Amino acid sequence: MTFKAKALSLVRRGKREVILTAIGFNGGNNLFKWQLAYSRTLDKGLISKVLYFPNQDAWLEMFPGLRKLSITSDQIRFTDRRATYMGAAQGVDYTPQERARFIKDVLLTSDGFKQSLERAQAFVREDDLVINVRRGDYYNSRFEPEFGINIVEYVRQALAKQLALGPVGRVVLVSDNVPWCVDNLTHLAPQLEFVVNENRRDMFDDLAVLACAKRLILANSTFSYWGAFIAQVLGTQLENIVAPAFHQGDVATASELWRDPRWNFIHEIDGGWQNYPGRLES
Repeated sequence: MTFKAKALSLVRRGKREVILTAIGFNGGNNLFKWQLAYSRTLDKGLISKVLYFPNQDAWLEMFPGLRKLSITSDQIRFTDRRATYMGAAQGVDYTPQERARFIKDVLLTSDGFKQSLERAQAFVREDDLVINVRRGDYYNSRFEPEFGINIVEYVRQALAKQLALGPVGRVVLVSDNVPWCVDNLTHLAPQLEFVVNENRRDMFDDLAVLACAKRLILANSTFSYWGAFIAQVLGTQLENIVAPAFHQGDVATASELWRDPRWNFIHEIDGGWQNYPGRLES
């Protein structure tokens, strides 16, 4: 710690703390920080707020309860503590009970998300298997060397694990690139019917479909993880949530970071997580 940092730490001892974030943090990442602010405010006697960035707007609109946990840069006081917690480690940053309380108090109280859940409940059947695939900026971009995985092989093994748990009705594809999924994944289980939500309106409809699923195959994505966290609160069994132990290249697999360690993990896939045709190298 530099002399300046030490000096500031002596001054910034107010009761309020600001959890710093960055413009590159998207919804799922920020939900961990909002959850941490919620828990620390309730349990630590602090007033904990997450620094606002414009890319949070859609989430603040959908979940108004998050506004009470947010702060803009012009509202920060000189004496406010600054914190850089990721807030993502179960058993370290939060407990499953604290996460469930945050979901019930802040996310499930949203009128807008209640409507998304109602639409999803009308679409998702009890025996559906919902597969979430993250493409987007994970591929053909600077993020691919760190986050890109062999999706086809992972889904192949995850499907086998789900089928071993019991019969599957339909397979529901949820993705930011549904055409890619149709072209590359449907051949893995030709005996099953693959469907998509034709009435999808936005990403919160995607989140709601994940939340309503009784059986899930997750992506290595915080958005995907939060869909599963909400599903757990709504009654989905832990063993029915299949997830990749791999999250990103520099984070150890099978750790509790970002995920619930009680999920049903795929720990290794044939050929390795990041060995696939056309992968961009760092």
